[in-house]
Amino acid sequence: MATPTDHPPPLRRRTGWLRRPHTILGVAGVVLVTVSSLVGSGGNLIIIPFLLWMLLPWAVLWLSGRLFEDDWIPCGAAVFGLAFEAGIRSAVFLFPQGSTAAVALVFSPALVLIGAMPVGGVLGWLAGKAWRWSLTGRIAVILFVPPVLGLGWLALARPELFPIAVVRREAALTRIGPPRIVAGADIFGRTIVSTKSLWPGVGDLDGRPGEELVLATHAHADFLDPVTLTHAGTADYAGLPPTTWSWHSRLVRVDGQISIAQTGGGYSETKLLNLDGATRWHYRPNPALAPDALRPADLDGDGVIEFYSSYDQAVVRLDGSGREIWRRPTRNASLTALASRGGESPGWVLAVEYGRKAVIWDEQGRLIAEVPVGEKNAPMAIVEHARGRTLVSGGPVVRGTDLKGKLLFEIPLPDMNLSTIHSLRFASGSAPHLAVIATADRHTKRWRALIVAPDGRVIYDEVSDNWLNWLVVRKADGSAELFLTRPNLIERLRPRAS
Repeated sequence: MATPTDHPPPLRRRTGWLRRPHTILGVAGVVLVTVSSLVGSGGNLIIIPFLLWMLLPWAVLWLSGRLFEDDWIPCGAAVFGLAFEAGIRSAVFLFPQGSTAAVALVFSPALVLIGAMPVGGVLGWLAGKAWRWSLTGRIAVILFVPPVLGLGWLALARPELFPIAVVRREAALTRIGPPRIVAGADIFGRTIVSTKSLWPGVGDLDGRPGEELVLATHAHADFLDPVTLTHAGTADYAGLPPTTWSWHSRLVRVDGQISIAQTGGGYSETKLLNLDGATRWHYRPNPALAPDALRPADLDGDGVIEFYSSYDQAVVRLDGSGREIWRRPTRNASLTALASRGGESPGWVLAVEYGRKAVIWDEQGRLIAEVPVGEKNAPMAIVEHARGRTLVSGGPVVRGTDLKGKLLFEIPLPDMNLSTIHSLRFASGSAPHLAVIATADRHTKRWRALIVAPDGRVIYDEVSDNWLNWLVVRKADGSAELFLTRPNLIERLRPRAS
């Protein structure tokens, strides 16, 4: 006759399995994923289909856990899965580093299933062996597992506080040094233009040759002559909602009328507005996806502003009424930089197909060059250099190359990366200088402003603990005035007389 041990009752077997530790940990994982997703979405039930994808790893754990006789293996998988989920969700909901942080949730279920849980299962098996081996093994498990889980959570949730990152950051800060003017204080004179909180910019707004310095607020913008710093005009848009003006807004003069160009970026609109807020035209050739740029410029030098844009299918030129003048098909190319006609060089329109090639057209849409590029050497700017017009790629070393890939100059940026670069002539007909902004990572909080002479010497070098930016305001004779902007301070820098 069969004994209860030979044939355990079904209910008892099921109850015993439900009490296995990995099942309890799996329930904790389901609760963590479900509650954080619903709270993070504001209780929007549209997330429920996506929630099924996020719960997939825990369903697999529930099914596969029954196959293991040793509880240490599924428990290790569950614990590591919990640590990974907690780290990712802390990074998204508690410590977001940017507007795209939530994208990590799309991929996290796959990473939990094929990464965290298998690694946790192996380490769980090793921990079980050590636990059964001796008292020393148990002590090792107790001392080793919590720090590993804590550091794993920290690496995902707050990577900037990971010990290795902290050590590297402190070393970089030591090498960069405190905020100061490193070089050039005796070469450049400084004139304070404004100490107010503003959106500074550049525009040709008074109808005469040459550009003006634009000092914009939510309600109006003043134009200053870059040489005399006297008032040259005002644009009043006080009736617009305060959110109308942003870093993506620019004042432009179109058909003799000052308008607001919304230049795009992210999912921002690309359109031209009157100062009263009425839309003059709106450019969105693909209703499902906003263009990534709408840049006003006068590349052909005829005194009339045109617009250049890019979206997922093409790069285009528009006239002042928003009508397409030419369109060049591309594969997800992004409009990267523009350069006006100068000397024997036509205007340049630079677009980059990420990881594939850079394409340059002239202002009439004629192809100038296609340059193969990788992910790390894609050009991000066009500058005039003593050796000719140059494509510039960034990173810890600024590299300028011609269209055939020949290296024309390099500027090392220790512990930093290139943010922006401009070329300018301090006097008409002189060789161009380069104005560079470099930045360390967001947690190191160091910025650097450089001016590089035509022969490659750094003649101005300033380190700051807050953001910096150069503004180049070009005059009618081809020379320019240079302004350094920072929070609540705008200064003009001019070479002192010899």
